[in-house]
Amino acid sequence: MKKVFVFLLILSLCSLLTACGEQEDPDSPASLYLAVQYGMQYAPVYVMQELGLLEEALPGVELQWSNLGGGSAMNEALISGSLDVAFMGIPPVLIAIDKGADYRISCGICVPPAQLMVRADSGITQLSDISEQQRIAVPSITSIQHIMLAMACQKQLGDAHALDENLVAMTNPDAYIALSSGSQVAGHFASMPYIAYEQADGFVSILDAEDCLGSGASIVCVTTPEVAENEQLHNALLDCLQEAISLINARDEQVLQIIAEREHITLEEVETYLDWEGSLYASEVYSLTELGEFMAEYGYLSKDFAGFSSVTWETAVEGQPSDAQDAE
Repeated sequence: MKKVFVFLLILSLCSLLTACGEQEDPDSPASLYLAVQYGMQYAPVYVMQELGLLEEALPGVELQWSNLGGGSAMNEALISGSLDVAFMGIPPVLIAIDKGADYRISCGICVPPAQLMVRADSGITQLSDISEQQRIAVPSITSIQHIMLAMACQKQLGDAHALDENLVAMTNPDAYIALSSGSQVAGHFASMPYIAYEQADGFVSILDAEDCLGSGASIVCVTTPEVAENEQLHNALLDCLQEAISLINARDEQVLQIIAEREHITLEEVETYLDWEGSLYASEVYSLTELGEFMAEYGYLSKDFAGFSSVTWETAVEGQPSDAQDAE
C-alpha cells in the first residue's frame, strides 16, 4: 500500500508541475483582444471571425472581439493596453506612431474605393468651387479621406490645408443623410456602399483616390509588439486573414452570404460592390510611403517620415502602385 501511495503521490505532483508549466508558457496567451470597424473594407476581418478561422488556428486562446467607430478609438485602446490587434486606415496609424505609440503594421487587408460625392445642384464641379459655407463630410479628422483631400488640395489649389475649415467629421450613414437633406453638407468623401447609394440618388463624384494619391490606400492590420513577437500567434493571424482574402477574391458562396448578412444587402449587391472600380482585397500594404512623406511635409506628422520599415513589422509587404491602379 505504501508503494502504491508513493506512486500516486509522485504522479499527482508531476501532473501539477506540468499544468503549472503550461500556464506559464509564453507561447500560449490566455486571450487576444481584437477590434474591427464597420463597412465592406473590413470584410476579411469579419469573414475570418464568422468562419472561426482564428479559433481553429489558435485552440485554447480566448478571442475577445469588439467594434470601434474609428481610428482615434482604436489608438486609445491600443495605447491603453486593452487591445492587441486593430484594423484601420494608414493616417491614424502614422500619427499615433509619430506620437510614440509602439505598435506597427503587420499587413494590409483591403484597398477600398474612395470618392468625393457632391449634390448635382451644389454648383461644385471642382475643389475651387467649394465656398466657405459649404461643408465636406469625412469619417474623422486626419482620416484617409481627409489626407486624400489635402493631397488633392495641394495639387489643385496649391495649399494642402485650403479646405481644412470646411471639414466636418461624420459617420458614413450620418453624412449620407446630411448630404441628402440639402443641408450645409455639400460633399461627402465616401466609401462603399455609400458611393453606390449616393450615385443611385443622383449625386456625382468630383474626386477619387487616384486623383488624390495616384492609386488607392490600404486598410491595415496593426499589432502590438507582444503579438508580433509571438511567432505562432502572429503567423496564425496573418494566415487566417490571407485565407479570408482568398475566399473573398474567389467569390466563395458562404463568404458572399456572410458579407450580405453583415452589411444588410443582397447577394447581387455584394458582388457589385466587390467588383466596384478601385476595390482591391490584398494583404500587401499600398501607398504607405506616399502618405507618410506627404503627412510629414505638410505638418500632419511632427517628424520626418523614416520609411516603410519604420512603421511596419517584417511581415508587411509593400504593394506596387500599378497593382492598385489596375483596380481603378
